[in-house]
Amino acid sequence: MGMGVGATGSVVVRRKLRRFLKSYTPPAVATRAAASARDEFKAAWTEGREAMRQREAELRGDAARRTPPTGS
Repeated sequence: MGMGVGATGSVVVRRKLRRFLKSYTPPAVATRAAASARDEFKAAWTEGREAMRQREAELRGDAARRTPPTGS
């Protein structure tokens, strides 16, 4: 029984070790780095667009307050 448990444990450890080592091959690392850079770019883009919208709203509000009313 102990031999069976030992053999099974050895197979499980070997599979996990292979998966771990494969995750650190150059293509896997490059894929993770590209995904991370893409996510950071998207976040920065979204944040920049939101800041632009807020600033535009501020400027439009300032302009509306400075413009004298027209009409009768």
